[in-house]
Amino acid sequence: MSISRSEFLEIVQTSLAQQLLLDNEIAAYVKPWREENWAALLHANHMTTETPIEHARDLLRLVAAFARKDLKCLNELVNIKKVSVGARLDYFLPLYDETYHGGEDIFVASTKIILGGDIEKDAHLENGRVMHKVGAAQGEPYTEQELSELEEYVNNSFTIREMLRHAPNKTVIQPNLKALDYIIQQADSYLDTNNNPVIVFIPGAISIKNLPAADLIEKVLKQGADVNAVGFFGVPGIVWSIILGDIEGVKSFLKNHAKLDIVDEMGNEHVKRWVCATSHAAADDNAYNNRLKLILSELQTNNRDPSPKSKATYANAAPIFNTVVNRPSGGSGGKDWLPTMKW
Repeated sequence: MSISRSEFLEIVQTSLAQQLLLDNEIAAYVKPWREENWAALLHANHMTTETPIEHARDLLRLVAAFARKDLKCLNELVNIKKVSVGARLDYFLPLYDETYHGGEDIFVASTKIILGGDIEKDAHLENGRVMHKVGAAQGEPYTEQELSELEEYVNNSFTIREMLRHAPNKTVIQPNLKALDYIIQQADSYLDTNNNPVIVFIPGAISIKNLPAADLIEKVLKQGADVNAVGFFGVPGIVWSIILGDIEGVKSFLKNHAKLDIVDEMGNEHVKRWVCATSHAAADDNAYNNRLKLILSELQTNNRDPSPKSKATYANAAPIFNTVVNRPSGGSGGKDWLPTMKW
């Protein structure tokens, strides 16, 4: 089913791709990218030579506006032009998915919680708060500019999430499966635009017909990928499955001996903190929290080979799941387990 590299890249040479690059917003968004990532974005949104240019342009303008956190442009595209919020990023994660009740939006909102913000309060990051775990700057703290950019990235995340949740068009976009398979075959070398290895971002390829994300995880691992490899923010793939509330994805990682106590760039010493953060980010969504509750149970019973510190800290959930918070108005179910975070 797989295709060759040249076949994978053919899409970027088409008249469709060239016309898309005439749009200033799209061109600015993809300008720093590798050619393979530009091709992946087109394939993720199932673009072909037969795709109407207006449809393709609107989808990619939506993705670019999300990256800029441009509320005005997002509102125009989502609520006026009614572009599908199922538009996928180059790593195949939708901006929002109706079945999962989230997508890229819940990642950004959960990160805001991790960084000390919430639905009403912005995150304000001090020097030394975040450390690089991957890339050329590994071991160094984020610069003031990087911290400022990170704050800007997360601080309107709840407003954007609400917009996407109530979007008039949530059509699921089915990606080019041959292109997806090509990426899986390159699991030992392919990186997305955030320099995530395939095993880290593949859990985000959700709601693909007859191809659950858990199956994709298994396919990538069969290619020899390291189940504990980390990417953006220094998090491993299991965190992606946790944030999306994908219980089967979490089980797949656990079955393959995923570590639960890899320290990420924000200092989180256990993946349970992401369960907690996501619970707060989706505090008014009972179905989401019910899935997180099941995931927490799986993590509690599958904490394999933790470090001594992690074993002592997370022998039970009490240190970080020790009190209850009230949900915002409109939510009810599950508040008997929803924790506050203790850092």
